[in-house]
Amino acid sequence: MYVNKSPTSLDEEYITHDQHGTYHNGTHQTLRTTTISIGIIISLIAIILDTILIFVIRRYKALKTRNNVYLLHYAICNIIYLSSNTILHVVMDIFFEGYLEVNWYCTLVQIENYFLNLCIMFIAMYALDEYIRISCKNNLLTAYFNGYKYFIGSLYIIHVLFLFIVTGVCFGSTKKVKFDVSFIIVTVTYALLLLALIRIAMSLKKELQNIQTQLLRIVLEVSSFVFLFYLPIIVYYNLLNILDANHIEDLDIWQVYSFIFEYMAYSATFVLIYKLFKLNKFFKLAFCKVMCKSRKDLDYSRLDTVPEELSS
Repeated sequence: MYVNKSPTSLDEEYITHDQHGTYHNGTHQTLRTTTISIGIIISLIAIILDTILIFVIRRYKALKTRNNVYLLHYAICNIIYLSSNTILHVVMDIFFEGYLEVNWYCTLVQIENYFLNLCIMFIAMYALDEYIRISCKNNLLTAYFNGYKYFIGSLYIIHVLFLFIVTGVCFGSTKKVKFDVSFIIVTVTYALLLLALIRIAMSLKKELQNIQTQLLRIVLEVSSFVFLFYLPIIVYYNLLNILDANHIEDLDIWQVYSFIFEYMAYSATFVLIYKLFKLNKFFKLAFCKVMCKSRKDLDYSRLDTVPEELSS
């Protein structure tokens, strides 16, 4: 997330939760209240959808595939990403009268970026997993099949290490705290994985469509559309950090409109659920069973079939 680095309290060692800029009049304060309220509503709906996604993947045998495990972890991380910032500032209001020591604020506010980074990784791996399955040789494929859970665990461990590194940076200087350290990591991760998805898309153009590539095309379409919803916030926050580093005047005006790009990132789950519903027959059945009235024309018993990768 983008954090206003200018002190917002009289004591430079403390910061308020007005992290998106300083509001100088009633109009801006009203805008801030409105945008936060809308953001909370969007986040709550997204969290509900993520919870449903977690439930159907855990509940139905047909959805317990390896690449759906990445969607499961995406949904978990997205819930934390959507709620972490709000929880932090609610706690600040209730227990710390809206203020927090700037070093601790810098450390805790990074959590949003860590889980945004994990969301980006897991949604990309949803497509990369299928690409690995059809492109790797048998020995590498077997190693991946046996070790993908360790790979997922290692991603969390790496982000814990990031936490310790950034904490050291946050406590390194009181006068100039580096709020944007973890967002640099997010940007690099996004750029590398975007290139990987583009590489897969280009390779598919050269391939004749068959059963194997058809599934890859589907998961790539899902991952790519969700991925694009994170692009505006990556670009805009980096633009804000560049403007801030160059001490551009009227930066507050740029900060005010960051909510537009935050809304797009918060809405990524909507795109994911929609694409899964349209492109994956098992997710369509599961969502209909959970969210819609039972339809006689749908065979829900198919949800209890064991996927080939688990039955072999």
